[in-house]
Amino acid sequence: MHELAHAFLGHRATPLLQGDGERHFDQLIEAEAHFLGGALLITNEAAYRIARRSLEDTAAAVYGVSQQMLQYRLQISGARKRVARLAAR
Repeated sequence: MHELAHAFLGHRATPLLQGDGERHFDQLIEAEAHFLGGALLITNEAAYRIARRSLEDTAAAVYGVSQQMLQYRLQISGARKRVARLAAR
């Protein structure tokens, strides 16, 4: 999904290595692709449902993502905060 995110965002394809053999790395472009790639794998709505129904133990396998990506999406989407606010009512 990360590489598809580059395409969806219209990022220009560049050679992996520069002429001097150094790796070309644009931190902003990579951050954009990382964020969108994660959102394509687990949407905000899906993250909320996972948090609301306490499905963290099985969700990574169901969505085909790593535990790290699952935890990232639950955090960055605000799903945990939304569930906590709901529980506090």
